[in-house]
Amino acid sequence: MTAEFVKYEVLGNSYVVVDVTVADLPADGSVARLVSDRNFGVGADGVIFGPYEQGGDVALRVFNPDGSECPGSGNGLSIFAHHVRRQGHVQRDRFTLRAASGPVDVRIVDLDEALVEVTLGRATTTRDTLAVDGRNVEITCVSVGTPHCVVLAPVAGREEVERQGRAMGTHPLFPQKTNVEFVSPVDRSAIRVEVWERGAGYTLASGAGACAAATAARALGLVEEDVTVLMPGGEVRVSVRPGNVVALRGTVREVVRGTFAEGFRARMKTAAAEAGSS
Repeated sequence: MTAEFVKYEVLGNSYVVVDVTVADLPADGSVARLVSDRNFGVGADGVIFGPYEQGGDVALRVFNPDGSECPGSGNGLSIFAHHVRRQGHVQRDRFTLRAASGPVDVRIVDLDEALVEVTLGRATTTRDTLAVDGRNVEITCVSVGTPHCVVLAPVAGREEVERQGRAMGTHPLFPQKTNVEFVSPVDRSAIRVEVWERGAGYTLASGAGACAAATAARALGLVEEDVTVLMPGGEVRVSVRPGNVVALRGTVREVVRGTFAEGFRARMKTAAAEAGSS
């Protein structure tokens, strides 16, 4: 039987793809919470449902482990692009994905090596000051389809990133919450980054976070157009092209594939039905 789900990771940032051409499951936050659970489910930083057909393109829906829907994830888009090409849902190496944030151009650089380039589009940046813990912090707000708050600060480790990231990401300035990146420049071609995600908390890596961090560093005149972003899970390449068009290049790794047990499938369908009736 063809796999109902495949779990992938990019630098330790993992997503479960629920292939809706095989699995009879609704794209729902309650289902995503169960699948994402690392103790009682498959375990992941998010769940992707697809492929769907939309205007001749391939569409997807991405959910965070807390059940909230994610407009777009850099690593999630890379993973899904590799999945649909490898599974034969798409027969070409250049195509467009449709996420909640809008259309995204992708290129399969090397299918066998699972190397994917995702062009997230034009990033926007604004400077601001955030009052946190009795001090004013200079921030760069970046939108790459998802919102990000980028802070120039030495990378301080998981505990501090979780504490400060939560304080900044849930600040009243961001009523819908925001993702937070802590950035420390290495040289003109590299930066170190740690990430707190609004729907997942601390993560080993984030594609969109890497793009936001590189965009902010470029706007501040700290780096060149092509940047290596070093995160706890590993490194990716980000290009901030003229007009602030941002592209992400990384390698996707498959972890496991399979079918859902009948009991677990029943729990997911019950959760989705209860969520729909509430």
